[in-house]
Amino acid sequence: MNCDGATLTLTADMLRVAFQDRNGLLEMPPYWCRRVDIQVADDQSAIQIVLSFAPSDEGAEQPCAFVSLRLRAAVDQLDHARALAARVQPEPELPDDESSVFLASPLGRVPPDDPDWICFKSPADSEELYTAVIEHLAVRTTD
Repeated sequence: MNCDGATLTLTADMLRVAFQDRNGLLEMPPYWCRRVDIQVADDQSAIQIVLSFAPSDEGAEQPCAFVSLRLRAAVDQLDHARALAARVQPEPELPDDESSVFLASPLGRVPPDDPDWICFKSPADSEELYTAVIEHLAVRTTD
């Protein structure tokens, strides 16, 4: 898959990102990939692909590190990006019993002006919907 300044390749045993200008190469086993996010830019001109990796031994419970990689590509690469995500993204694991249920931390919203914000800003209508839902929930919980 062609990205801006890089080529993303997936084989059965390795995901490779070859950076063209610096002759850099990043290689990781696909099972290290924990998440793939793909977003289309507001102006529909490009896509952003964010790959999140947690390197570990296969089958290990705890990762030894965390790597996040953001690539930009032309919007005509969207189908390739989706196909790659489908091949790389891990299947959700179901707990064996109730005692192993993962308790997630409360969801928090990262403000778009936060320095850690790495995705495209959400469209205005999504922001309006989010605000309306939060206000509606606030009214219902005070009744």
